[in-house]
Amino acid sequence: MTVLLVTTLAMVGVLIVAHFGGTLGASIVVLLFTLSAYPKTLTSVAGSPIPHVGIAAATPSLTTYSLALVVIIVGLFLRHGIPRSLWLWAPFSLWCCVALTTGWWPNTDEAWAGIFQLALAPLAWWVGCEAATGARNQPRIARVVVYAILAILIIQLAVASLQASGIAINPMPPANEALLGNRSNGTLSHPNDLGKIVLLLTAVSLPLFADRDGIRVSRRFFLLLILSFAILVLTGGRAVLIGSAATIILWFLLQPNTRAGMNRKFVVIGFSSVGALLVWMALAARFDEDPTGGARNQLSALALQQISMRPFIGTGPNSYVSIVGQFDPLTASGVPVHSSFLLAAAELGIPGAIAFALPFAVAVLRALRKTPGRTSVSAWSRSLIAVIPACVLIGATGWGLLGSYVLPLLSFMFGWLAFGEDHLVGRRLPHHSGPRATRHFVSRSRGL
Repeated sequence: MTVLLVTTLAMVGVLIVAHFGGTLGASIVVLLFTLSAYPKTLTSVAGSPIPHVGIAAATPSLTTYSLALVVIIVGLFLRHGIPRSLWLWAPFSLWCCVALTTGWWPNTDEAWAGIFQLALAPLAWWVGCEAATGARNQPRIARVVVYAILAILIIQLAVASLQASGIAINPMPPANEALLGNRSNGTLSHPNDLGKIVLLLTAVSLPLFADRDGIRVSRRFFLLLILSFAILVLTGGRAVLIGSAATIILWFLLQPNTRAGMNRKFVVIGFSSVGALLVWMALAARFDEDPTGGARNQLSALALQQISMRPFIGTGPNSYVSIVGQFDPLTASGVPVHSSFLLAAAELGIPGAIAFALPFAVAVLRALRKTPGRTSVSAWSRSLIAVIPACVLIGATGWGLLGSYVLPLLSFMFGWLAFGEDHLVGRRLPHHSGPRATRHFVSRSRGL
């Protein structure tokens, strides 16, 4: 009954969004909602979920967000072809093919589930590139994305607040409940995942509140910040809270030093300082409870040992806990290394991890080159540069960036912020094209 109700409401919502934002706007909203508010497993090879800790489930599964990605990609391919930046994923795809055909990686259900999970990254990257093109050239799409993100944050805050008050909505497994205490997970599976999703959604929205001269401070922008940090406090995640605060402050500092830009910087830096003080007060208890981050050092030493044993081929995707758990009780209990970078190197091998990181590294280099300018493109690049320290911090202290719905949203964000302008060349756009389209977006988007 619940599934039927959610499906009906979702269909009505998609029709309404399509009316205001067109097909592309509706596609973006559907993807964001399935990744950030309703990431459910529809079916799996085993017929029912098998308990497993890793970047994916124990067996290949069809989820709401993977289904949405495939349907959207088919439509984008038929309409626009393949974006140029997608070729950055070719080395990683080649590495996976070699590792599979040579038998380096195990031929198990969990390994195939990991491969399908990693395959979501280039698909979400593709959608991000196309989505950014639409948002930059059609203000109605940009507005739809802003309202969709605000709606997701409102839903998550409402659910998280009810959870914090003791109402059992979307309860976590008993083991997690005992370990995490009163931390809220919203509609997602883990409080830390909710924190990462909030950070990534905030990063996606940042360029939509910017122009050539810096930031457009508006009520929607402050509402976005209030919702985001309220949720982050309820999740209790230290790294993501600190990373989010650093992202906002760095984003303001990166804005052009025009007179209007400087005034806006002072306003928001003051606002951020007050927020940082409140965040510190909220986190003080967690720092007292766990000042060293638990067993992270021990887990990192185990991962480095595993990498030294198989530096070239790794354990295979999604197989770290199964293999390392054979000789380490802590890992066998379902606790992998708390570092996305070490986990990628341990599972994919060092060459595979480098190939996987290549698209993200190229995106950062491009953004660094474009950030100093005063164009709409540099406004998007500044947003990417601002969120990189947070991604590094979160990736170094947890493995969740590679898992489930977080990885595709991370990849979507990178494609959205770094490569959308590629499609402005040689393509006929619905209203305007080329530099005129950029000016049109900048002038019209002030009403966001």
